[in-house]
Amino acid sequence: MIAALWRMVPCVYLPSFTATLGDLFTSPVLSLVAVELSGGGAGAAGTVAAAAGTAAVLTQLPASVIYSRIGPRGTLALGAGISSAATLCAAGCVQAQRFAAFVASSALMGCGRALMRMATPASIRELAPDRLRGRATALSGGVHRFAAVVARLKRYRAGLGEVALASALFGAAA
Repeated sequence: MIAALWRMVPCVYLPSFTATLGDLFTSPVLSLVAVELSGGGAGAAGTVAAAAGTAAVLTQLPASVIYSRIGPRGTLALGAGISSAATLCAAGCVQAQRFAAFVASSALMGCGRALMRMATPASIRELAPDRLRGRATALSGGVHRFAAVVARLKRYRAGLGEVALASALFGAAA
Protein backbone atom coordinates (compact mmCIF):
# COMPACT_ATOMS: atom_id res chain seq x y z
CA MET A 1 0.00 0.00 0.00
CA ILE A 2 2.74 2.46 0.94
CA ALA A 3 4.78 1.42 -2.10
CA ALA A 4 2.06 2.86 -4.36
CA LEU A 5 2.48 6.25 -2.68
CA TRP A 6 6.28 6.06 -2.95
CA ARG A 7 5.97 5.48 -6.71
CA MET A 8 4.18 8.83 -6.97
CA VAL A 9 7.00 10.80 -5.33
CA PRO A 10 9.05 11.55 -8.47
CA CYS A 11 6.13 12.30 -10.76
CA VAL A 12 3.66 14.07 -8.42
CA TYR A 13 5.04 15.06 -5.04
CA LEU A 14 8.56 16.18 -5.96
CA PRO A 15 7.40 18.57 -8.72
CA SER A 16 4.71 19.91 -6.40
CA PHE A 17 7.24 20.44 -3.61
CA THR A 18 9.77 22.22 -5.79
CA ALA A 19 7.15 24.40 -7.47
CA THR A 20 5.63 25.46 -4.16
CA LEU A 21 9.06 26.09 -2.66
CA GLY A 22 10.05 28.22 -5.63
CA ASP A 23 6.77 30.14 -5.73
CA LEU A 24 6.71 30.95 -2.06
CA PHE A 25 10.38 31.88 -1.95
CA THR A 26 10.37 34.08 -5.04
CA SER A 27 6.97 35.81 -4.74
CA PRO A 28 8.12 38.37 -2.16
CA VAL A 29 11.40 38.83 -3.98
CA LEU A 30 9.50 39.60 -7.19
CA SER A 31 7.57 42.29 -5.36
CA LEU A 32 10.77 43.89 -4.07
CA VAL A 33 12.35 43.79 -7.51
CA ALA A 34 9.22 45.36 -9.03
CA VAL A 35 9.47 48.26 -6.61
CA GLU A 36 13.14 48.73 -7.51
CA LEU A 37 12.57 48.46 -11.28
CA SER A 38 9.66 50.86 -11.41
CA GLY A 39 11.11 53.33 -8.97
CA GLY A 40 7.69 53.35 -7.36
CA GLY A 41 6.09 52.00 -4.27
CA ALA A 42 3.72 49.26 -3.33
CA GLY A 43 1.66 49.77 -6.51
CA ALA A 44 4.43 48.17 -8.57
CA ALA A 45 4.46 45.15 -6.26
CA GLY A 46 0.69 44.89 -6.62
CA THR A 47 0.96 45.06 -10.40
CA VAL A 48 3.34 42.09 -10.47
CA ALA A 49 1.18 40.06 -8.08
CA ALA A 50 -1.98 40.92 -10.02
CA ALA A 51 -0.39 39.94 -13.34
CA ALA A 52 0.65 36.53 -11.99
CA GLY A 53 -2.72 35.91 -10.33
CA THR A 54 -4.79 36.99 -13.32
CA ALA A 55 -2.71 34.87 -15.69
CA ALA A 56 -3.12 31.86 -13.39
CA VAL A 57 -6.91 32.26 -13.37
CA LEU A 58 -7.09 32.72 -17.14
CA THR A 59 -4.91 29.64 -17.68
CA GLN A 60 -7.29 27.27 -15.88
CA LEU A 61 -9.58 26.52 -18.83
CA PRO A 62 -6.82 25.96 -21.39
CA ALA A 63 -4.98 23.92 -18.75
CA SER A 64 -7.72 21.31 -18.74
CA VAL A 65 -7.52 21.01 -22.54
CA ILE A 66 -3.73 20.74 -22.39
CA TYR A 67 -4.03 18.10 -19.68
CA SER A 68 -6.46 16.04 -21.74
CA ARG A 69 -4.06 16.08 -24.69
CA ILE A 70 -0.67 15.50 -23.09
CA GLY A 71 -1.53 13.80 -19.79
CA PRO A 72 -0.39 14.36 -16.22
CA ARG A 73 3.37 14.11 -16.61
CA GLY A 74 3.40 16.23 -19.74
CA THR A 75 1.29 18.93 -18.07
CA LEU A 76 3.52 18.97 -15.01
CA ALA A 77 6.61 19.19 -17.23
CA LEU A 78 5.08 21.95 -19.35
CA GLY A 79 4.11 23.93 -16.25
CA ALA A 80 7.59 23.55 -14.80
CA GLY A 81 9.16 24.52 -18.13
CA ILE A 82 7.02 27.64 -18.49
CA SER A 83 7.74 28.67 -14.89
CA SER A 84 11.48 28.10 -15.32
CA ALA A 85 11.66 29.96 -18.62
CA ALA A 86 9.64 32.84 -17.18
CA THR A 87 11.95 33.03 -14.17
CA LEU A 88 14.99 33.24 -16.44
CA CYS A 89 13.22 35.86 -18.54
CA ALA A 90 12.41 37.86 -15.40
CA ALA A 91 16.08 37.78 -14.42
CA GLY A 92 16.98 39.14 -17.85
CA CYS A 93 14.37 41.88 -17.46
CA VAL A 94 15.96 42.92 -14.18
CA GLN A 95 19.35 43.16 -15.87
CA ALA A 96 17.88 45.17 -18.75
CA GLN A 97 15.77 47.33 -16.37
CA ARG A 98 12.49 46.57 -18.22
CA PHE A 99 9.52 46.79 -15.87
CA ALA A 100 6.79 45.95 -18.42
CA ALA A 101 8.66 42.83 -19.57
CA PHE A 102 9.16 41.90 -15.92
CA VAL A 103 5.40 42.08 -15.36
CA ALA A 104 4.85 39.89 -18.44
CA SER A 105 7.38 37.36 -17.11
CA SER A 106 5.52 37.30 -13.80
CA ALA A 107 2.30 36.59 -15.71
CA LEU A 108 4.00 33.65 -17.44
CA MET A 109 5.09 32.36 -14.04
CA GLY A 110 1.41 32.42 -13.06
CA CYS A 111 0.54 30.39 -16.16
CA GLY A 112 3.12 27.75 -15.32
CA ARG A 113 1.95 27.65 -11.72
CA ALA A 114 -1.66 27.15 -12.84
CA LEU A 115 -0.69 24.22 -15.04
CA MET A 116 1.19 22.54 -12.22
CA ARG A 117 -1.51 23.19 -9.63
CA MET A 118 -4.19 21.73 -11.91
CA ALA A 119 -2.08 18.73 -12.91
CA THR A 120 -1.17 17.63 -9.38
CA PRO A 121 -4.62 16.50 -8.16
CA ALA A 122 -5.48 15.17 -11.60
CA SER A 123 -2.27 13.13 -11.55
CA ILE A 124 -3.17 11.74 -8.15
CA ARG A 125 -6.59 10.75 -9.49
CA GLU A 126 -5.00 8.87 -12.38
CA LEU A 127 -1.99 7.37 -10.65
CA ALA A 128 -3.21 6.44 -7.17
CA PRO A 129 -5.16 3.23 -6.64
CA ASP A 130 -8.79 3.85 -5.70
CA ARG A 131 -8.31 2.84 -2.07
CA LEU A 132 -5.38 5.29 -1.64
CA ARG A 133 -6.70 8.42 -3.36
CA GLY A 134 -7.72 10.08 -0.11
CA ARG A 135 -4.33 9.46 1.47
CA ALA A 136 -2.52 10.55 -1.68
CA THR A 137 -4.49 13.80 -1.82
CA ALA A 138 -3.91 14.48 1.88
CA LEU A 139 -0.21 13.79 1.40
CA SER A 140 -0.16 16.29 -1.45
CA GLY A 141 -1.54 18.96 0.88
CA GLY A 142 1.07 18.04 3.46
CA VAL A 143 3.83 18.32 0.87
CA HIS A 144 2.54 21.77 -0.08
CA ARG A 145 2.44 22.95 3.55
CA PHE A 146 5.92 21.52 4.25
CA ALA A 147 7.29 23.39 1.23
CA ALA A 148 5.67 26.57 2.55
CA VAL A 149 7.48 26.18 5.88
CA VAL A 150 10.80 25.46 4.17
CA ALA A 151 10.35 28.51 1.89
CA ARG A 152 9.71 30.78 4.87
CA LEU A 153 12.79 29.44 6.65
CA LYS A 154 14.90 29.96 3.54
CA ARG A 155 13.59 33.52 3.14
CA TYR A 156 14.32 34.23 6.79
CA ARG A 157 17.87 32.90 6.48
CA ALA A 158 18.34 35.04 3.36
CA GLY A 159 17.23 38.12 5.30
CA LEU A 160 13.85 38.22 3.59
CA GLY A 161 11.58 37.57 6.55
CA GLU A 162 8.07 39.04 6.59
CA VAL A 163 9.11 42.08 8.67
CA ALA A 164 12.04 42.86 6.37
CA LEU A 165 9.81 42.49 3.31
CA ALA A 166 7.12 44.77 4.74
CA SER A 167 9.79 47.30 5.65
CA ALA A 168 11.28 47.26 2.17
CA LEU A 169 7.90 47.46 0.42
CA PHE A 170 6.21 50.08 2.55
CA GLY A 171 9.16 51.98 3.99
CA ALA A 172 8.24 51.10 7.57
CA ALA A 173 10.93 50.83 10.21
CA ALA A 174 11.60 47.20 10.99
